[in-house]
Amino acid sequence: MRPITYIRFEGVPLCANQDGYERWRDASRTCNSTTLIAGFCSDCSRKFQVAMIEQDRCEHPEIRFREDEDGWVEGYIPKKGAVNE
Repeated sequence: MRPITYIRFEGVPLCANQDGYERWRDASRTCNSTTLIAGFCSDCSRKFQVAMIEQDRCEHPEIRFREDEDGWVEGYIPKKGAVNE
């Protein structure tokens, strides 16, 4: 199986509603696409992910989160075999 390198959803993700997803999608078109490799999941948080996993609504539980020097949290796709990802 090939590792995931980019996340794309067919329709609205289970964790979102139509309006929220469409607003995110429209806003994401103005962003630097290299920062959105995890797609919609880039703007998730660990707390929300845990809640969606518990409700069986998280389609990508493999997503991990990191905080940058400004305190911004970003979801990302971990590299296969990486330690502590």
